[in-house]
Amino acid sequence: MGKIHDALEKAERERYLINRSLPKSTPKRESGVENIEVQAPTLPKAEKDIIKKKKGYYKDTYALATEQFRILKSKILYVKNGTPPKTILVTSSVPLEGKTTVAVNLAISIAQGVKEHVLLVDCDFRKPEIHKLFNLSPQRGLSDYLLGQVTIPEILLKTKTPKLSVLPSGKQVSNPADLLASERMKELIQELKNRYNDRYIIFDSSPLQLTSETMVLLSQVEGVILVVRAGKTNRNLVLNTIKEIEKERLLGVVLNGVEKSLTNKYYSHYKYY
Repeated sequence: MGKIHDALEKAERERYLINRSLPKSTPKRESGVENIEVQAPTLPKAEKDIIKKKKGYYKDTYALATEQFRILKSKILYVKNGTPPKTILVTSSVPLEGKTTVAVNLAISIAQGVKEHVLLVDCDFRKPEIHKLFNLSPQRGLSDYLLGQVTIPEILLKTKTPKLSVLPSGKQVSNPADLLASERMKELIQELKNRYNDRYIIFDSSPLQLTSETMVLLSQVEGVILVVRAGKTNRNLVLNTIKEIEKERLLGVVLNGVEKSLTNKYYSHYKYY
């Protein structure tokens, strides 16, 4: 894994040189970690040049959605017991619950910290979306690396958010579960996790109830966030999904798509404090 080590060092050096010109803007975790119950509203505005169309990240310092992702970040990074998970899987039960939107915005929020670096990995081989949200046009990605066709430097992509890199999914394959279960994938995750103490790796995966590859990833990460769309997802389906995730790994549930009218009135009284 020396090549991966060298590639990451090179990427960090290049990122440092670029960031200098920019304005400043685990020990085993104990079971029973407090669940994350964060209401993340649907995001109707987009950050220019980063997030397109209706999915996005608010730049407004006091925006409710921004604050909700800061709360989510704090719940993950500042755990009461043990150490924070460095490898985090974001998934959902079924499509259209907003898992990719949550993964992207969580990654941006963490990267905006003082020292935290984030690598956002698109493991949704069936319907990759992350590269579109960042206006990236990758030719190759994770699947190509797992097939031994490319090296790490060829697939790590910088974003316009300092300290945030993207590893795109790559070409579509017929055996995504086999690739994600391979030794090459396990070694990659360990190398990425152990190389830097301040690096967090966020994986966006396909819906848990529809594909087998997400089940493979569950055993390779330290923490899992389940995204549920408010008023849409069947309760029993959510409960069945939770049962599929080990209690020690489930960080919590993010309720997405909450009507802003239910929260904006309360929040507006406190946004300046």
